[in-house]
Order: sequence, then C-alpha cells, then structure tokens
Amino acid sequence: MRALIDHGLSRRAIARGVGCSEGRVRQLLALQKVTADEKQALSEGSLSGKKALRKVQERKVRERLQCLMLSQEQRTKEIDRLVTVSLDWFRSLGLNKPYLEQLIYELGGGPYGIRRREFSRHAPELWQIPIGKDPEAVIKACRPKGDTQTMNGPDFLNFCFAWYARWSQRVMPDRKLRDRLLLLVEHRLVYAPASVSGS
Repeated sequence: MRALIDHGLSRRAIARGVGCSEGRVRQLLALQKVTADEKQALSEGSLSGKKALRKVQERKVRERLQCLMLSQEQRTKEIDRLVTVSLDWFRSLGLNKPYLEQLIYELGGGPYGIRRREFSRHAPELWQIPIGKDPEAVIKACRPKGDTQTMNGPDFLNFCFAWYARWSQRVMPDRKLRDRLLLLVEHRLVYAPASVSGS
C-alpha cells in the first residue's frame, strides 16, 4: 500500500481496488508505524490492533507537540492558521458583545479559575487528537447535541463553552497555545476598534 501511495495512488483508489473502506486503508498504513516491540506483541496476540493504533496516534501527537515547543516558527504558523478558524467560529455564534465577552472570560477560566476543571473534563485522550485533520471538520464533529433555538442566554453560553472546550483541545492540545490564541481572538473581537465605514 505504501508503495502504491508513493507512486501517486490515493487511499480511496486503493480501498476501491482492494475492496475495503478508506478508513481500513488508513489503519493498515498507520500500523506500519508500530515499534518492533509492538509488532511482536501484535503477532503474539498480547496487543490488539486497536491499542496499537492508539499508541501510534499518541506518538504522532507527542511528536507534533514537541515540534511546536521547539520551533518558534512552527508555533507562529500554527497560531496564524488557527486564529482565522477560531475567529470564524466565534463570529458564527451570533453573540452580542456582552455575551461574547462573558464567553471568552469563562473560557479563560472564569472567576478564580472555577471553570478550568469543567473545561478539562472535555479533554480527549491523547490518541483521540486528530493530527492533520481539517479544523472545520473537527469543530463540526465536536458540536454538542441540543436545539440552540430553544436555549436562553445562559444555556446557550454553556452550550458554546462545552463546544469550544471539545474542539479546541483536539485542534490545540497545548494549553499555552490555546491561551495565546484566546488572547488574540479576544483582542480582535472585543478590544479592536470597529472599522469606520468608507475608510
């Protein structure tokens, strides 16, 4: 499969040719990245394929976080990429300025940091963090259930809080990066002067 991909075939084309799902092709390719010990454990049956895939994903996440910590250039690129995604999400909520300020305040921890624990309850396991997945797709997948049309202001704020806590910790597992990004979003949405018409 790896040779076919190196020759320009897509995972979808391989899946069609082999007669399996594209997801299965992704799993088989990921299993190529198991360590020698994990490979042996797989062949002996003491490690399941599912757990092996989780270990591979955890390593990918750790490597990505390490890269962002060590390279200021990579970190800056990641922040630039995610500022736009975050601004679009906040704007899509349709909150007025006081509610927007309240939401950002609570996402930052709220009074005495009382909402930090609630925020961290929505954190995924390391293997659940999707590396390289389109952030918009992650945001959509993390949307909580519920009819927002019937929610009052505080209920809708809690809905938005849970939604952001879910997607942001998957798209930005590094807390320092999330804090920096939230600060940038706050300055652009709350403190930036409104653009003057015709200027």
